[in-house]
Amino acid sequence: MPWDFLQTLDDDAWRTPLGTTDHTVAQLKETPDWDWAHSEMGRPDATLEQLWQCWREQCPDGISYSSFTKGYKQ
Repeated sequence: MPWDFLQTLDDDAWRTPLGTTDHTVAQLKETPDWDWAHSEMGRPDATLEQLWQCWREQCPDGISYSSFTKGYKQ
């Protein structure tokens, strides 16, 4: 298939040329600035849940809370 045609496809339409119906294909979601997260967690009253909620207000399509906690621990 020519590139010009492929550029017009949305995510669902890509499944046909790729020959897959696998819905577990990783989606890239925004992640926080981990340096910021570590800095904020240095505050005595900070919790990961509060930090995630604050960040998520700015990035509603970002990673989930479980991914946030996993990413923070790395």
